[in-house]
Amino acid sequence: MGIRLANLAATYRDLGQPAEALPLAKQALPVTEAALGPDHPAVAIRLANLAATYSALGRPEAALPVDQRALRITEAALGPDHPDVAIRLECLAATYRALGDAANAFPLQQRASRLRKAADGTRSTP
Repeated sequence: MGIRLANLAATYRDLGQPAEALPLAKQALPVTEAALGPDHPAVAIRLANLAATYSALGRPEAALPVDQRALRITEAALGPDHPDVAIRLECLAATYRALGDAANAFPLQQRASRLRKAADGTRSTP
């Protein structure tokens, strides 16, 4: 059920209707937490989607703690050097930029860039 709610919320957000997406994104989060536990990587995905919805609504102050929690969960679950951590870092950096806080955004973006370069360097070529 959580994935269906999250997908519907994402569709509304993609259609430029974040106000319709918000209640669905909020509802998907506790469903996923109850099913998988509060520290599961899928919870981080739901959090990231909720934060993106807040951002689409022009509410970066509401997105900030949600993005921060998504990053903490992803790092704890997958390790600090996992490529998914780069995604969370970039999202959090974007939220800081939206808040006018480039000083906090910059080191996050730098770390994300290092993680992406490391991930690209480990790919094998056919």
